[in-house]
Amino acid sequence: MKFSTRTRYGLRFLIYLGSEGGDRYVQLGEISEAEKVSQKYLEQIVRLLKPSGILDSARGVTGGYKIAVDPDKVRLDRLFELLEGDLAPINCLREDEHCERASRCPTLPLWMELDDLVKNFLKERSLGDLIRNTKANTCSMMMTN
Repeated sequence: MKFSTRTRYGLRFLIYLGSEGGDRYVQLGEISEAEKVSQKYLEQIVRLLKPSGILDSARGVTGGYKIAVDPDKVRLDRLFELLEGDLAPINCLREDEHCERASRCPTLPLWMELDDLVKNFLKERSLGDLIRNTKANTCSMMMTN
């Protein structure tokens, strides 16, 4: 299973907002420079996340983006679906698909179990967890240098 750069960069974008920004609005240019992701690509990510209510934005010199909700309430399965789309490992498991072989497919149980494992793994974790882990790793790296 491979996730797109949109999901990887989207998570880095949100972690940056939560770690570096806190309650202040952060401009995309700052994040682009810090994370080495083009500003145009970050704009695409913002367009996917903004309608969900996860982001707040403000215009002007001190404007930018910040996380609008408690990061502990943002489950990773929701973020992955916003950024990646359907996470099913095969098309047969997508809600909008119907597989005529489903009743006799010998591999379907394997794919269903894998789908459950991935979704449950992501449901058990939050954006807040990622932010805290990033801060803890940064602190431990600074202490060892």
